[in-house]
Amino acid sequence: MSAVIEAALQSRLGFLARGGWQAELMRAVSDVVDRHALASESAETRIADDPRLLREVAERLTVAESYFFRQNDQLERARDVLIGAIERNGSARFWSAGCSRGEEPYSVLALLHEHSPGFAARTEAWATDINAECIATARAGVYSAWSLRGVTEGRKVTHFETVGANAYAVKPHLAGKVNFTHSTIQEQLVQFGAMQFDVILFRNVGIYLTAEARHEVWTGMQGRLSRDGVLLMASTDPLPRRSLFPGLVFANVGAIETATGANGQPERGVALQAGTKRATPTRLRPASRKPLRRGAGTPTRGTQFEQRIEHALRVADRGDLVQASSLLDAIVEERADDRAARFARGRVLLALGDHESALRDLSSVNDHGGAVPVADYYATMCLSQLGRTDVAVRRLRALEDRLRSLAPDACVGGSLPHGDCTACELLGAVRSDLRRLT
Repeated sequence: MSAVIEAALQSRLGFLARGGWQAELMRAVSDVVDRHALASESAETRIADDPRLLREVAERLTVAESYFFRQNDQLERARDVLIGAIERNGSARFWSAGCSRGEEPYSVLALLHEHSPGFAARTEAWATDINAECIATARAGVYSAWSLRGVTEGRKVTHFETVGANAYAVKPHLAGKVNFTHSTIQEQLVQFGAMQFDVILFRNVGIYLTAEARHEVWTGMQGRLSRDGVLLMASTDPLPRRSLFPGLVFANVGAIETATGANGQPERGVALQAGTKRATPTRLRPASRKPLRRGAGTPTRGTQFEQRIEHALRVADRGDLVQASSLLDAIVEERADDRAARFARGRVLLALGDHESALRDLSSVNDHGGAVPVADYYATMCLSQLGRTDVAVRRLRALEDRLRSLAPDACVGGSLPHGDCTACELLGAVRSDLRRLT
């Protein structure tokens, strides 16, 4: 069962069939069948013919993986474009197309708030996703530490308030400031009508759509970019043919601007992705850490030792990765088998681009006290950056199988600094990277 449903997903919602997704599709179909108590002999036809049921299957096939300030250089570009629009016109508008749990639009507003609270208040934010649970989380504005893994301590204090042991809520200057809609991107484009946007973020979405669906989305977006507007795409998103959409200017990787014609008006065309350069994922940037917890396999350390690791990570938070690496070098020299120190240094080295050294540190975490899924995950990121994609994919698939066998809310970070995420959260990241790499 699933051939008819797969065809319906492609023809009606534009979902792209991917190699190896049959097991994922079957789980999604089984969930919908169980939820609605559908008769097995007619379930496939019922789902394919019912738009609501087909949408539920589609929701389960999406990867709810994002985090705050992801690919922050692009978000800063969005901020700068919005600032320019406000200075010219008094207000600005942006759309996050495929917003997952809302981290992306909240991050843009946070950057505007840091520039000027007034500028954030004069910006109209829209965000769309097909996954109803993601939209519900986005509207609630409450996130786990895993979604904040790239956020410095200063930004945590500015934009979030602690509401539990592992939960953070966006503060009032962000809460309720985004118009979240549960819809496909194609449906949302129709609902927008002639609404204009200064920035459209269409990142890590095109890879899930068929060529026909991407063309439809690009064509729909072309009339919605305002003059001097910018569309931002991820480096892994597919490229359309330039000849089909000639009216845009390539500004840099993933940022494309509307071209101004001879009459001073924007020439309409879809924003194309410029280049395929792949930067080191911003998720690997060390985040400010909470005090480390002792656990099984972790050597007993004095308070001073823990404070030294935390101090090094705070230095990394401030952007001085070289100094943080030096501080952690001294710590590791004293205690080469300390898992927390090796994990911390591995992530700093990964952010510095020293992938070989980072891989050694992250692999050593599992050599001293048993495998920790979070450390294994970051090790696969090193492998992918080193061009060892086949090995990375094999390890990610093995990690996916292991995480599926765990309870969704099981902690998979052990006592590592900033390793406290759940099996469900890490599984989302693993599946996202599998799709990117394959």
